[in-house]
Amino acid sequence: MTLCYEIEKIKFPTKIRGPEQEAEYLMQDGNMKNRYLGQCLDSCRWGSITTVLYEMNTFQMVDFIKSWMEQNKDNLKFHCKGSSSSFDLPRIHYDIYPRNSDHKGRTLDFEGRIKCADEDKKDLREALIEEWTSYDELSQSKRKEYMESHLDDDELEEYENAPRITVKERCGAIISDKLAILPLAEIIERLNVFGGSRTYCKDLCKDPLLGEFDTQGRCFGHIVQDHLEFPFSGWTLASYVQKWHEQLPKGSAPFTTPELTKKLMKKIKTF
Repeated sequence: MTLCYEIEKIKFPTKIRGPEQEAEYLMQDGNMKNRYLGQCLDSCRWGSITTVLYEMNTFQMVDFIKSWMEQNKDNLKFHCKGSSSSFDLPRIHYDIYPRNSDHKGRTLDFEGRIKCADEDKKDLREALIEEWTSYDELSQSKRKEYMESHLDDDELEEYENAPRITVKERCGAIISDKLAILPLAEIIERLNVFGGSRTYCKDLCKDPLLGEFDTQGRCFGHIVQDHLEFPFSGWTLASYVQKWHEQLPKGSAPFTTPELTKKLMKKIKTF
């Protein structure tokens, strides 16, 4: 029996053998036809003792896989060993609620994710309440939080006996998404072990969010995803892609979603 790693590596037909150039070559029409996806992925990456590196961000990896699927639309061969029933996607599952271990309520959303249905209560001075809405990783959605304005001790004395009210913050943390259909981009994000690199604007910072603060254009740095790293070979990555493809009949699982695309764009956008 021939093992996957014994299959001949795709030969790049020029003297240039960098993974980035090889990926560009493979995406040209027909150059991945009748090839295993694992074979193609394993031929355009850097390797180290612990990880492999692709000179692509998540969107570029999705485009690479799309190109392979288009070139092989009549015969998709992901892996030389076929599909494995014991192989699963990187799902979210918690036995203890991740935001607050005392939470107990749960609800099922339209995407098949089980979420915490509890609310946290805060007793705040009404005159000092501020709202803050931001993207929350635990719920994978926008979440509103409440807090009191930050004041000096002298200023706080004026509000020492101010009326208080109780505000509620929904939790919404994902407990499990085993029933959900995962987009390919989300799977790649979860498998990627590279957290991003910090870059700084050379001149005045062009980040539009800084317009809300008095920073004199000072750049605090942006985390940018300029490559992907996985603790396994391209063959294993191909197995994950195959499981993504098998989630729905006729390979109709989504590549991404509008919400996910908006989230990922912030990681790869340069200001």
